[in-house]
Amino acid sequence: VFNGQKLISAKTLTDYEELLKPYPGFLRVNKGTIININHLKDYSKGAVCYITMKGSDTEIEVSRRRKTAIIQYLKDRI
Repeated sequence: VFNGQKLISAKTLTDYEELLKPYPGFLRVNKGTIININHLKDYSKGAVCYITMKGSDTEIEVSRRRKTAIIQYLKDRI
């Protein structure tokens, strides 16, 4: 959603991952979501991990496959 409007793209999320590689801070957290880590508000660890972004109270579930890599990325940045 961008300015209250839904946007549709013919590109896959994998295409966007490739486009964003040169820009640090973009991480794919699950099958359908790429986040900008600079807008991370909260990360909850546990059996199921969730990320909350600034400006939103929506929780984004982190996939089990990507959990370890994301935790390591966050540790490296702190």
